[in-house]
Amino acid sequence: MPATAGRRPATTGTLPGSARGRGADLSPQLPTGPSSAKVSPRMRKRFYLTTAIDYVNGEPHLGHAYEKIVADVIARARRSLGEEVFFLTGLDEHGQKVQQAAVDSGKKPQAYCDDLAAVWKGFAKKLNLSNDDFVRTSEPRHQKAVQGILSKLNAAGHFYKAQYRGFYSAKEETFLTEKDRRADGTFDSSYGQVVELVEDNYYFHLREHQQWLIEHIESHPKIDPQGREFIEPSYRRNEVLGFLKNNALEDLCISRPTISASPRRRETPPCSPPSNPKSEIRNPKSNSGPLTCTSSARTF
Repeated sequence: MPATAGRRPATTGTLPGSARGRGADLSPQLPTGPSSAKVSPRMRKRFYLTTAIDYVNGEPHLGHAYEKIVADVIARARRSLGEEVFFLTGLDEHGQKVQQAAVDSGKKPQAYCDDLAAVWKGFAKKLNLSNDDFVRTSEPRHQKAVQGILSKLNAAGHFYKAQYRGFYSAKEETFLTEKDRRADGTFDSSYGQVVELVEDNYYFHLREHQQWLIEHIESHPKIDPQGREFIEPSYRRNEVLGFLKNNALEDLCISRPTISASPRRRETPPCSPPSNPKSEIRNPKSNSGPLTCTSSARTF
């Protein structure tokens, strides 16, 4: 069982249906640098930059503004050098904490997310960000892209279903292990409420990729004739290799069962399997239906 599961890093490239200026629709109004700027050999490929896709369990604050502005400065600097830039920001509208916030506000999860999405888009506009797109994980285009990727990996045999018994922090959206306990057997207060779970989940065969990943990094210190490194800066490359060589990777949990945030109201967060058919993962080797799970929880 992995030590963590929750927020995922955004992928590189353009999301289906995305276009320059969509979302906050600010890019056409903002300077991108002189068209005559010279592009160095190190900058001939598209530069992709994303902020965190924030959970919509509350309104934006100063910390969010700082991160967005720093990312915007990087995007503008790259454009000023004549580089093609794709700058993304957006919202993660899936998760137990989002669902709980919706229930606490007395709204349906999707309506709750829609209301806050308008606030966050207004926030991006007020900061005058030059983002090329604003993605919401509840959007059909995002669901279609994710489903396509997962279906391809599933067909290639990269997923399997197994039961998990262990501990989970809803606050941090992460699974915990015995090594996360303190000497007295409790968990640090930073994890918030920790529950013991028994549930069926899907997993990605991450440990199977450990050796070839080490070999690939070692055999590809540079990725092009211009000398760009596969992982930059070089000391981060050494850190990654050190971790891979001295730790056994654990398979990655990629699903959670349908969540009930309150015994009085059973709400399902947007994009959560199995209620959303576009988010279901089916085993091509069986005739069984999509993943359905039951879970029991004990509070610590």
